[in-house]
Amino acid sequence: MVMVDGVGDLANRMMLKPYTWSFSTSCGGTGGAPGGGNTGGGSGNNGGSGNNGGGGTMGGSGSSNTAYVYASGGSSGTSQIYAFDAAANGSLTPVSGSPYMSSRGGSVAANSSYLFVSGAKNIEAYSIGAGGALTAGPVTNAAQYDNPPNAGGVATLFLDKTGQSLYDLAPYGDNANWDYQTFSIQQGGSLNFVNMTSGFTEDKYLSFTGNDTYAYGSDCYKQSSSVYGYSRTSSGALMRFSTGASSSVAGCPNGAAVAGKMSYLVIGWMVGPNPSQSYPSQFYVYTINSSNGTLTKVSTAANSPTDTVGVVNDYRFDPTGTYLAVGGANGLQLFTFHNGTLTPMPGAPLVTTSIHEVQWDNAGHLYAISTSASELYGFSVKNGAATPIAGSPYPIAGVNSLAVQPIQ
Repeated sequence: MVMVDGVGDLANRMMLKPYTWSFSTSCGGTGGAPGGGNTGGGSGNNGGSGNNGGGGTMGGSGSSNTAYVYASGGSSGTSQIYAFDAAANGSLTPVSGSPYMSSRGGSVAANSSYLFVSGAKNIEAYSIGAGGALTAGPVTNAAQYDNPPNAGGVATLFLDKTGQSLYDLAPYGDNANWDYQTFSIQQGGSLNFVNMTSGFTEDKYLSFTGNDTYAYGSDCYKQSSSVYGYSRTSSGALMRFSTGASSSVAGCPNGAAVAGKMSYLVIGWMVGPNPSQSYPSQFYVYTINSSNGTLTKVSTAANSPTDTVGVVNDYRFDPTGTYLAVGGANGLQLFTFHNGTLTPMPGAPLVTTSIHEVQWDNAGHLYAISTSASELYGFSVKNGAATPIAGSPYPIAGVNSLAVQPIQ
């Protein structure tokens, strides 16, 4: 199974983008689908909350479990979705019926009602039932909305904060660039196409502000840096705007993470003597102008920490904006964030295998996957310390993407 890696492979993003097709991409954070219940939505930077939760099958505030965790993987030519029930201490128990077969399991994203899985040109929907069990639902041919139709495929999936909009990164969606498609999520998990961005070359998920107004990402193409922003309309459509931050650091930017519901954005920049090579990232802090989404750098080279886990694959804040998890080629690291200042936590790295993707629930649990080791790791993070959860790491054959759907 070939793959499109939307977060790893920094060398590809820095050079001429020969792109190896792989569907083991990092998906965006998860969110809550619209519905009648009061269950909160998703996790991570794109997590939903409050009254946008799904229809009440996911448990309530009195439940002893905190989340459902889903990972795509497979072996011997099969594609599977592994489903876990997360206990109050973060430990994982396989959901009855797991693993579930998938036609071509790739990037995964979940809100409080549905799990979405990317395939070659399709997006599969699964209803999330009691106990986290999955039931196969509609399949949407997303590539038909390319311009021209079927020009590319489907890579990274991610959701907005409310979980009402699903976004699909469409490789070569306009026959030349990597574009974002927007879909509104309907009852039963069917998708209605809203719009597609055009003319850009981003290749990863976006991180949304707490009020769902703006979304950010960054990339480096032919050593040309780009820190890009999108405004989100009421329909979920994305409209590109200039952030004013593309040349704020002499290096190559890689991704972006909004700090919870605060007006801060963190961007990792690879800074090194040879622009054709990949380096660890130095994390700079920006404030977000609430009136137009533009960015202002507020940290300096002297007080912007550099990761100790090598070339960065993924980084995300917990829902409170207190902790930043960074997964890199050499492991997993945590930072604390307070009043616009990032501080490395002691004990890095938490693991020494390459970390492909990180996700948070709403109860202080961090989950991370290693595609090279075929393992899923879990940590309880509180009071400035991280403790491995019972049973971690969990072996998952061919693991390539992760989604966390909080219950509380």
